[in-house]
Amino acid sequence: RNRKAQAACVAAARENAHRLDTLAYIARSSRSLDSDKDRWHYRQKLCETEGDMRTVVKRAKALKKELKPPAPRAPKASVTFHDKGWSTVHITGRTTDILPVYRAAKDDPQAWLNNTRSTGDASITTVLNMDIGDFAQWRMRDDGEVEVQLTNGEWLRGAELVNRKLRAAGYIALISATDGPVNLYPVKLERHANRELRALMSADGTTCAWKDCNQPADFSEAHHIQEWSKGGATEVENMCWLCTYHNRQNGRPNRGRMQRVGGQIMWQSPKGYLTPRGIKHTDPARRHAR
Repeated sequence: RNRKAQAACVAAARENAHRLDTLAYIARSSRSLDSDKDRWHYRQKLCETEGDMRTVVKRAKALKKELKPPAPRAPKASVTFHDKGWSTVHITGRTTDILPVYRAAKDDPQAWLNNTRSTGDASITTVLNMDIGDFAQWRMRDDGEVEVQLTNGEWLRGAELVNRKLRAAGYIALISATDGPVNLYPVKLERHANRELRALMSADGTTCAWKDCNQPADFSEAHHIQEWSKGGATEVENMCWLCTYHNRQNGRPNRGRMQRVGGQIMWQSPKGYLTPRGIKHTDPARRHAR
């Protein structure tokens, strides 16, 4: 602690008869400065400032610019996701680079987007849903593979069933009428666990699952509904998409949390109310019949 600077602050504050709320503001606003030396210099200069709170705040802003100037601008890009499939892109760059882009886009933004899409197309993976409710029943083997029973009593592995039914490019998701997504198979039967799980999650929902959040799955994180630290498994029935912010907020007091109810992803409010968020794969009539 800088005792000399502290004593100077006390003396100046008394001389200028600063109120307690002014002194509290000086102490609080000094915390954003990086070095102890700058913090004490800032406090002393403000204590030496004559006038009311408004005068001190004005002087504080000027001091902050001197002691902690804003970082120089650098090229960057960000995106804001709105509802109903709309988004806004924000780009920072040199004026000589930005102005031509703005002039080209301002009169007909959609035409400009169509012309530039070839350089920024999103990667699209086709996922086809095959409803295994059309078959007698299904079961999970010890090795994690799914088996489906046909109406003639024959049991087929999920991969065999997919290979028999469809041969187009893409992925085939097996969807249970009672349990939602079950497993995913690339038609060419190439198994890559991480990619497989994430693709199957996208068959369950294409955006952050938190209530009123529209951030696409491509920009979100794979979230464990039952926390990994509490024994939650990395399996599709325990996974959903959450953006980085909501992944950190999940389960905190007064923030709500994600659940899966009847095979569908739900956001649960702090008071326990449920809001459906994931794709509804389940069929209540089939569940009752089963």
